[in-house]
Amino acid sequence: MDAYLDRLLDELVAVEAHEAWPDVLDRVRRSRRHYAAALAVVIALVLAPAAWAIAQAFEGKPAPPSVKSFFRYSNRASTQIAKALGRKEPKAIASKAHGVIQVKTADGPLDLWAAPARGGGTCQLVAWEPGPSHPHTSESGGCYSATPNGNTLEWSSGGDYWHRNYNVVTGRAYGGATSVRVTLSNRKTKTLPVVEGLFLGALHQSIHWRQRPKIVALVARNAHGHIVGSWKRTLR
Repeated sequence: MDAYLDRLLDELVAVEAHEAWPDVLDRVRRSRRHYAAALAVVIALVLAPAAWAIAQAFEGKPAPPSVKSFFRYSNRASTQIAKALGRKEPKAIASKAHGVIQVKTADGPLDLWAAPARGGGTCQLVAWEPGPSHPHTSESGGCYSATPNGNTLEWSSGGDYWHRNYNVVTGRAYGGATSVRVTLSNRKTKTLPVVEGLFLGALHQSIHWRQRPKIVALVARNAHGHIVGSWKRTLR
């Protein structure tokens, strides 16, 4: 685990130092959904197949040094963004980083790590270990506020450019949500667990990303089955 995250951190540092920085600033200016701290790291969201499971032993597991290093690096990037844009950006308390969700896949585990943010909120890191079908590991990081900024459900998804076979959905659900139901354009659905307000799930998509069914709706429910957040794609 430490080795693969160390390699990722090295790659991210190299990217940030060269041509990616102007694009990073542009992304941050345009972002409305994500309360981003680690957007400066040029995020790649990870993917997994249809079957998911939470490894109970993973929840609360202390993060390895490489994960804490990622959060510390994100904090430094966040400081640069704050100076460039003249606004405050969240920073993770790296020493308190811990495991939240682990999704078991045919290609290996997909991990979601989290750390509380200074002043409130949560920062996360999603990373999956490299394997024969995806030798180049990708990862995603970012921060969410303690209370919703107009949206009770914030999410992101990734596709072909990170993994040839899978698509992932991850995000933050507020209002005491315990599950998030994802609906695709082909009417298939997937219900994902919410742990510490965060969710991570995956869809097996072996066709080209341009032809894959799109996510058209998400609905978050609490333990009583009541809807506490939702998102629906706007038709154009």
